[in-house]
Amino acid sequence: MKTVTNPSALFIQAIQSDSNHEMDWWWLLKRATSEAEREYCLEKILHINPINKLAQRELKALQNKQLSIAASVPHGLGWRLLGQRELKA
Repeated sequence: MKTVTNPSALFIQAIQSDSNHEMDWWWLLKRATSEAEREYCLEKILHINPINKLAQRELKALQNKQLSIAASVPHGLGWRLLGQRELKA
């Protein structure tokens, strides 16, 4: 059996558009290149399985990290950046 290490864009698009399987989203999470992508994957996992403790912990840690970064940015700018992220969601 051959292991796929570099999936096609079509495969990734298929997961994003029509996957209700936690493992698909864990797979995409491990290949995410930004915190926004990781957050999106974790939210999808929790939408499928709201009691997934690992996904809950990972998402909370990611959000705490984002808040910590925002707190270190000069007054006002961090909240504007967080607001932009929320507008995209």
